[in-house]
Amino acid sequence: MIENPSFPILLIPSKFQQILNEKPKLIRPIEPQKPQKEIIHSPTPPKKQYGVIEFIKILFLTIVCISITLLLSYSNIKGFYPLVAIFGICSIGLSIATIINIPSIFKNGYNKTQLEYQQELLKYNSELKESPNKYEKSLQKYNSETYPNYNKEKEEYLNGLKLIDNIDFIYNFRINRFKELGNTEYIKTYDNTISKGLSEEYFLDKLMIVEKYFNYEVAVLINKSVGYYIPDYLINIKKLNIYIDIEIDEPYIGQTGKPIHYIDSLDDLRNNFFLNQNFIVIRFAEIQIIKSTNECISFVTDVIKKIIEFDLNISNNLYNGIIIKQWTKDEAYQLAYEKYRNRYLPLFMQEKLKNETEMSDKFE
Repeated sequence: MIENPSFPILLIPSKFQQILNEKPKLIRPIEPQKPQKEIIHSPTPPKKQYGVIEFIKILFLTIVCISITLLLSYSNIKGFYPLVAIFGICSIGLSIATIINIPSIFKNGYNKTQLEYQQELLKYNSELKESPNKYEKSLQKYNSETYPNYNKEKEEYLNGLKLIDNIDFIYNFRINRFKELGNTEYIKTYDNTISKGLSEEYFLDKLMIVEKYFNYEVAVLINKSVGYYIPDYLINIKKLNIYIDIEIDEPYIGQTGKPIHYIDSLDDLRNNFFLNQNFIVIRFAEIQIIKSTNECISFVTDVIKKIIEFDLNISNNLYNGIIIKQWTKDEAYQLAYEKYRNRYLPLFMQEKLKNETEMSDKFE
């Protein structure tokens, strides 16, 4: 909400000031490391000791069975005799198995690790064969692409350090930043049969002067919608890809006298929508368009010049002679009662005023 609002109303997106406070960020490039020949280690051959663990397990079971057999045989309990026989047989069997399988135990453990070693050896030989080619390719890419790119980035960085406070450098930086803000996603062309306000066509011919003044680097657009809103006019500052939404505000509807465009009306939501899309908003009172046409054109021209120069210190104080205080809802009722618009509208517009109905300023 604007405090003590008066026409012309000028609203500028907050991101504009953020850009003007920014400085180019220069990131020093990191020098790439030159490729090194890869050191490939050969696999370690297996050792026969790897099968000892299996041998120890069987040997341990054999000793346990023999120990139990001896303990039971030295006891005088007759009921243990069958157990002595069983464990004795087991002990003899395990002892024989241990002795017979000693060679195979070592061989099985050896074969297991030998297979792993052969696989590692194949992989080692393959990598050893590919290593020179891999190194040559990496070195070639480093010399032809990686390092030249680094030198280019380093040169740009060093030049940037010299130019970071240069006026032209900062100006071009800001132009690019403003172009990034430009939002054309929601801008569409709509059917030109949609009714216009009484003073819109009258002001359009005058507004086209702005295009010529800026040598057509500025474009006045009509029959455009932005999102679900229908602006009276859009002006595109091509150099920055920035848009200005220009609105003409009447205090009431001609046919019904219903108040519109008053303080705290739904216009605040509309304004915020455009500001969030990084559009500048200029709102004129209808009486200004009719009685102070040239001053209104000058105001638009001055705003565009200031924006192009990145000067956001824009005020309507230079136009004190045409400033109109924005009306409240109650004041708009009073103006309708007094037929205020008939005092300044040309006769041909006054005739149309009787049939003026409320137009939707947005697509539903």
